[in-house]
Amino acid sequence: MSDLALDPPTHVVCVSTSPGHVVQPELVARAVAASGTPWRLTVVGPHRIGLEHASGATATWWLHDHAPFVAHLRTDDPTVWVHDDLGVVRVGDRYVAVASREERTPCLRTLQRRPGRTVAWQVASLQPEEGADDGRPIPPHTATLYHLDPPLRHGRGPDAAPVDWVLVLAYQYRGRGVTAIHHADATGRVLSDVLLPGSTIDAADDATALSGIGYEIALPPGLEA
Repeated sequence: MSDLALDPPTHVVCVSTSPGHVVQPELVARAVAASGTPWRLTVVGPHRIGLEHASGATATWWLHDHAPFVAHLRTDDPTVWVHDDLGVVRVGDRYVAVASREERTPCLRTLQRRPGRTVAWQVASLQPEEGADDGRPIPPHTATLYHLDPPLRHGRGPDAAPVDWVLVLAYQYRGRGVTAIHHADATGRVLSDVLLPGSTIDAADDATALSGIGYEIALPPGLEA
């Protein structure tokens, strides 16, 4: 059985509008109107990019769509323009959602609970690990713990066990987006390797996967984006 203990809650989390995890339009508008900071692209992996500044400083950014960076790294001038206050990188003529270890991803989509809705409360996220770019599904691009309200009834018959907590893993694997939903406890420890309904190999997208079992993602009161 997997044992993915959660790190302390972080801002590296994404509720996407897959594919590619689209940047919020208002952030793109702000980025277009600003100059950004030039960094040279040095490393591209399925989950991250490595950057180097003219000063010699280096940075690592976690990303949702590595395809535009792969092509750009092969050009004569692999410079990208970083808007670190927005979590946006311009590569060529495209704005791509990225996140540092401290900054929330700009493709976050959360809401307050609407009356009568079943809700997956977003509780905490697991940090990706440095160097996790060899195509393995673990560690994931994002691992997010949700509290299901009301609990999911999984199984058949009246004895179906309630699932109160799930850990959702979203990652890219061999060029495909994958979202895996696992029964977990309140600390994020996976209780079963069996995938729950809603898991998909069509997209790395928490929102779509959880909506497939009838849940809408929301932040706990007071933490709305």
